[in-house]
Amino acid sequence: MEPKIWIEHIEFSNGTKISFANNDIILLVAPNNAGKSATLKEALGYLTTANTKGKVLKSSSVKKNGTLQNLINYVEKRSVKEGHLSNFPYYRGLGFYFYRAYIEGWWNSPEQGLDELSKLFAKYLTTEERLTAANPAFNIKLLKEAAKHPINFLQKG
Repeated sequence: MEPKIWIEHIEFSNGTKISFANNDIILLVAPNNAGKSATLKEALGYLTTANTKGKVLKSSSVKKNGTLQNLINYVEKRSVKEGHLSNFPYYRGLGFYFYRAYIEGWWNSPEQGLDELSKLFAKYLTTEERLTAANPAFNIKLLKEAAKHPINFLQKG
């Protein structure tokens, strides 16, 4: 089983609350400058740390599915292990680099925020990043190098 993280509910600054199930697909439709991008940025902020203060979102809660071992397997499949101590490696992947020892704490307390682990599950793409992702990827050694482009991530997955 692959680990899964989702936002269970969000509360907007005007008091509106929305709940989500773990397989929901959410579509934000609104006029320009209505706060769609701000909502996404702040939702990612809450996923990273519970201490987020935003203008659009008042609060958010996170749920998870899967065991710590599911998560470790998921991380190892999508990253390159680095470090001289095999029991305490660093994991490097597309947009993340974290120490093995921190994974358990982040995974076991998602209500506090996932910290760096959030980068494994969600990423807010700027306009420049979206354009770069559309460009062809440079070749890498898939078994030895961390993904450097979204297509490398898909090739490793």
